[in-house]
Amino acid sequence: MSEQELFDKVHAELFKKGSCSVNKWILIKISDKNKVALFEAMVPSRGNIRIRKPLKFQRKNGESKEIWLYQSFRFGNKKNLIDDGLIEDIRQ
Repeated sequence: MSEQELFDKVHAELFKKGSCSVNKWILIKISDKNKVALFEAMVPSRGNIRIRKPLKFQRKNGESKEIWLYQSFRFGNKKNLIDDGLIEDIRQ
């Protein structure tokens, strides 16, 4: 699947109900042939659509919060994927 096809599928999934919440991560499942991709996507208040894939779960010093390490990407103006690096976030 090309980056433009991925962008079209993510965009269609985010706006499936007509509108999309801003700054809220949404779990997306995309099937292509016999492969399935699971990741989270969001539309920020400024900028382009972002996607992230969870890599690792960690808990720091007995905290009750679940901290995840994510590989983060964003779509550029030409519907290409740009690597944003690794980020830590709390899954809600």
